[in-house]
Amino acid sequence: MNTQIMQAIAGLYGLIVIGGGASAVAKSKVSLYAGVGTGLFAIAGALVMAKNPKLGLALILIGAIAPLPRMLPGFIKTQAIWPAGVVSLSAIAVIISAVLMFNQLKPQP
Repeated sequence: MNTQIMQAIAGLYGLIVIGGGASAVAKSKVSLYAGVGTGLFAIAGALVMAKNPKLGLALILIGAIAPLPRMLPGFIKTQAIWPAGVVSLSAIAVIISAVLMFNQLKPQP
């Protein structure tokens, strides 16, 4: 996987999480703040990757790991596709992609 693909994945994920937070604003302003905050981490990571791939991946991972403790149990309990299911499954996909990308950045022996 090259960095442009990872940047696109992280940017799309960031927009999904921001959308999830925005859609839940009627129930909770905290959801809006959490969604925007974690989405911005992912988008910032995507932008930073061009100059500093390791820092970019770290920011992306923060944005992907942060919503899981709330969203994944909610998805398992309610089986609600939006936003809990989409955010949980896309966060897991982003984490896997970021770990694979990080392994490519390591110097080969």
